[in-house]
Amino acid sequence: AMSPRATTMKIIRCALEASGIEFLDGGGVRRRNVDVKIFQGPNSADEFFEHLLDTVRNKGGEVVAMFRSQGLMAQACGLVPGKPGRLDALGRLAGIKCLLPEIRDPSLLPEVVQVRTILRPHIGPASYLVYGDKHAIVLAEGVALRFLVFSSASIAEDYRTHFFALWNMTPPLYLERCRPGRRARA
Repeated sequence: AMSPRATTMKIIRCALEASGIEFLDGGGVRRRNVDVKIFQGPNSADEFFEHLLDTVRNKGGEVVAMFRSQGLMAQACGLVPGKPGRLDALGRLAGIKCLLPEIRDPSLLPEVVQVRTILRPHIGPASYLVYGDKHAIVLAEGVALRFLVFSSASIAEDYRTHFFALWNMTPPLYLERCRPGRRARA
């Protein structure tokens, strides 16, 4: 018996994958869950941020986030003192609002991000972002991060409502942003 040519196999595989079938390393198959996407490992923040940018480009809207610390926000968003390029790129596409328990280094916060501080007891057990019809939970795992992204308009709307209830109960924060190495006042 003759086996199908490689191009035919590739076309068949692509058709199956497009219909929601996922091929496993062990030789099996399963139905792909498109409602949950997980980014993990050493490049998880880079991969997640590209996903976030793509979603905002396609769906528009505002990005809201609550982080358990400014350090976790910096790690998740790839912020480096004096080089806030990632959030600047996102800020050109959408408004960004963020709740933090405290601000230790205002130089890490680009001007495109509106920030308010909120009492630590109001911050939940996990940091999160809401964008488009997606809700992402950010978990620290040692030096790497894990992002659990849920594609659900109703879950995203519930978290957005929760965020704005907290946002509206906190006063605006005016930061004097300055270059790294200089003291800033909050």
